[in-house]
Amino acid sequence: MSQRPSQSTPAWLLDCGAGVRLAVALPNLLHLIEDRTLLHRVPQVPKHLGQVLVWQQRVFPAVDLTLQPGMQPNQGPAPGSAEPVYVCVLGWCDAQQQSDYGAVLVRALPRRIQIPDESLATPTHKMAAQWAGLALTYFDFHGHVIPIIAPAALFEPAARTERAASSAPAQRHKDTRSA
Repeated sequence: MSQRPSQSTPAWLLDCGAGVRLAVALPNLLHLIEDRTLLHRVPQVPKHLGQVLVWQQRVFPAVDLTLQPGMQPNQGPAPGSAEPVYVCVLGWCDAQQQSDYGAVLVRALPRRIQIPDESLATPTHKMAAQWAGLALTYFDFHGHVIPIIAPAALFEPAARTERAASSAPAQRHKDTRSA
């Protein structure tokens, strides 16, 4: 009896810092940007969404997953990983087949890996709760359970808001003051 050859899927492993690591499908990572001056602070928004990337005459939401409420590291923090070093521009197609983009702040160069089918893993209840709605599945990577995320789930609320703002007709307000 012959054994079936092991199948694997290529992906990018992203180290967001503070022990937060995740993977994205190979085609989702479009660009790696080292110029942090392209990041701009946004006031009065949740801390993990506190920046935007201004790049190629567009504005993209930039997420720092280490600051997301309820995010717990899946391993100990790496030394010297406090500040983001790179910006990963992720892309995907939404349900209407429109391309959308967003940025994730990472502390190390993305690493191309192969995820063997047999490495699929079950997260703890706590990990499943923190990645709920974002993770497609999980895999074991050197003894650590890592989520594979869907970029659309991470950025869709921001993308919908941007599309609505850009396509909404300007509202006219009636001047109620008397002449």
